[in-house]
Amino acid sequence: VVPLLVYPILMIVISQLGIAQVEKLKAAKARVAVVPQEAPPSLLEKLASDSTIVVVPSTHPERDLTERALDAVIQIPAGFEANLASLDSAVINVRVDLSRDRGERMSERIRSFLVEWREEMVTARLAERDLPPQFVKPFTVQIENVAGEKKMGGSIVGRILPFFLVVMMMSGALYPAIDVTAGERERGTLETLLVVPAKRFNIVLGKFL
Repeated sequence: VVPLLVYPILMIVISQLGIAQVEKLKAAKARVAVVPQEAPPSLLEKLASDSTIVVVPSTHPERDLTERALDAVIQIPAGFEANLASLDSAVINVRVDLSRDRGERMSERIRSFLVEWREEMVTARLAERDLPPQFVKPFTVQIENVAGEKKMGGSIVGRILPFFLVVMMMSGALYPAIDVTAGERERGTLETLLVVPAKRFNIVLGKFL
C-alpha cells in the first residue's frame, strides 16, 4: 500500500501545491517603493503602465521591506537624470529579501522591468542619432537542442529516479524495524528471540535479509 498508493499520492499532492503556489506568485503584483519618491518621470510613467507592479508610498521603506509590507525597494542614485542627459551610466539598486520565494520571484520581475526600461532608453538614444536598433545588437544567439526525445526522456527519468531510490532506501528500514518489534510481539515469539544464544547483530542481519 505504501509504495503503490501513498508515494504517488504524496508526489501528486506536493506537485499540485507547488504549481498552485507558483501560479499564485505569478498572479500577485510586486509591491515596490521608489527612493527617492521624486524619481524620473519616465520611470514613474512606466511603473504606472505596468499591470504587474504597484508603487506603494512608504516613509520607512527599509522597515516595510523587513516587515514584508514591500517586495522590493528601488533606489535611484543622486544625479541619475543628469547622468542620462550626459549619456553617462548609473547604477540602480534594487533591495529585496531573497530568503522568501516571493522576494526571489518579484526580484526577477523587477529586473526584467528595469531591463525593458533600459532598452527603451537605448532605442531613444539611437533614434536621436538616426541609428537603427541593430547598431547595438551586432548578432543574436539562438540555442538549438540537439538531443532527441529519447535522450530528453532519459534525462528526465535520470532526475526523478534518484529521488525514488533515496525514498525507498530510507523507508526500507521501516519494515524490518516493525517486524523486529511488533511482528515478534504479535506472533508471541519476542521472548523466545531474546533468549536465543545468537548475537544481536546476527538477529538484525537475518531480519534485514
